[in-house]
This record gives sequence, C-alpha cells and structure tokens, in this order.
Amino acid sequence: MSETRLRVPLPGLFFKRGRRWWWRVRLPGEPKVYARSVRPEGQRYGVTNMKKTREVAFALWMEALRREAQRQARTRVRFQYLHKLKLFRRQLEQSKAQLHEAVRIERRRCARRLRMLRAAMERAKEREVVALRLQANKTISEQKAELTKQIRVCKWRITRLLSQKKDRSEVAVAVASSDNVKERHKTMKRPSRPRHVVQARVHTTGRKKLPSKPKRIVEQLPGSGTEQAAVFTQVQAELDKAVTAIRRTAHCECCLCNGVIEDDLVRIDSGQRLCPACYSAFQQKVAQIELTEGPAAEPQTHP
Repeated sequence: MSETRLRVPLPGLFFKRGRRWWWRVRLPGEPKVYARSVRPEGQRYGVTNMKKTREVAFALWMEALRREAQRQARTRVRFQYLHKLKLFRRQLEQSKAQLHEAVRIERRRCARRLRMLRAAMERAKEREVVALRLQANKTISEQKAELTKQIRVCKWRITRLLSQKKDRSEVAVAVASSDNVKERHKTMKRPSRPRHVVQARVHTTGRKKLPSKPKRIVEQLPGSGTEQAAVFTQVQAELDKAVTAIRRTAHCECCLCNGVIEDDLVRIDSGQRLCPACYSAFQQKVAQIELTEGPAAEPQTHP
C-alpha cells in the first residue's frame, strides 16, 4: 500500500535570483509582505532545487505558525489575566464601598448610642439634682418645723414669765393697798384734837409732801428691777439660741455633698459654690499650675 502525501499550496510568490530561490510572502504574525531567501536552518546560502525549496518554505511556514500560535496563546493568557485582574479590582471596589457603607452605618449607630447615653447621663444627673433638692427641702422643712416649735416654746415661756410678772405686780399692789388701809386705820384710832389746833399747826409748820403712790409701791417691792432684768436676759438668750439654730444648708456643686452650711460655701469665678474641702483642693491645684506654667492671676471668690 503506497503512502499518499497531501500537498498544501503555499502562499506567496517564488522567484529566482541568479541560482538561488526567493520567496515573496507575508508569514503569519508579520505586518506586510517581505521577500526572503529560501535557505534551510543553519545554512548560509539559499537552495537551488525547486523541490527542496518547497520543503524549506513549508518548514519556515510551520515555524511562523508555531510562533504566531505561541504569541496568540500568550496574548490570550494575558488578556484572561487582565480580565481577571479587572474583575478582582471591581470586586475590591465593591468590597471597599460595602465596607465604607458598613462603617458609616456603624458610626451612625454608635453616634445614636452615644447620644442616648449622654441623654441618660443628663437624666440621671437631673434626677440626682432633684433628689438633692428634695432632700434639702426636706431638711429645711424639718429645721423650720423644729425652729417653729422652739419659737412657740419661747413665746409660751415669755407669756408665762409676763403673766408671773403681772401676778407679782398685782400682789405687790394688793399688799401696798392693804398697808395703806392699815395706816389709815392707825391714824383713825389716834385721839382726836381740836380742829383749830390742827389747823394752826398746819399753818405754822407748812404742809408735808407725802410720797406718791407709785413711789411707795416701788419702795415696797425690793429687787423688782433685778427680777425684770433677769427675765428679759433669759428671754433674749433663748431667742438668740433659736435664731442661731436657723442655718440653711445646701450642696457642694463639685463633690455633690449635701448638708453643707450655706455660709461655708465659697463661690469661684465660674459661678460654682464649693465646700471648704473642695476649695482647698482647688487652691492647691492653682498653686501647682502657677509653679509649672508661671504666675497667674489669683482666682476671685464670691461669698
């Protein structure tokens, strides 16, 4: 059985220059038509036989096809790589956008939670202030009730002392009137003298100035001025004690300590009222700042 060889027609134009064959053709992968000498690989000169020319031309054509196929394969691989890279970049951009959106949503959520926490803190602070005010009002009302009770007791004592003084004065007046009556009775029991004798004695010696009734009453009440002074001294002492006990209390705006006497609070430049402990700590801090940063104006305090 004989072998059949397929003869493939080669493109281009074969021509002869001198004794050598030339091939005018555009091989795969070349931009335009070139004229080239048909010479085998590794040879210096071209072939002179037409049959061998076709074989060498076919080999050149196959080599050009192989190089073109490799180039196209590399181009395809590069295109696929660039396409995948483009897809990856697009996915990366989408992921970045999703991440930014998630971060923005989380920031909004955190800001909302922060606002809620701040509002809760403000409400808690307001509740504490209201509780402090209620406690202060309760303390003030209790102190007011206690002072009212003390004032009532003082009034009752003053009324009792005045009533005792009035009773004593009435008793003294009654004793004085009884003494007058006894003296009158004594004068009436004396032996009567003739009227002309009594009138003559009066005209000759002059009338005697009798002591007035109030003066006699005062003379008959020894120590009445001392008792009155003692009563008023006692009443004044009780009133001073009641007024001294009326001392309003407040809370410190730094440590929120309640029950501090209002006169002991010190007001600083910012308008806050501090207790003695907080004010001493504040002065120490100001002194430290002056030592580190230089002298500064002393903080003004307001009572």
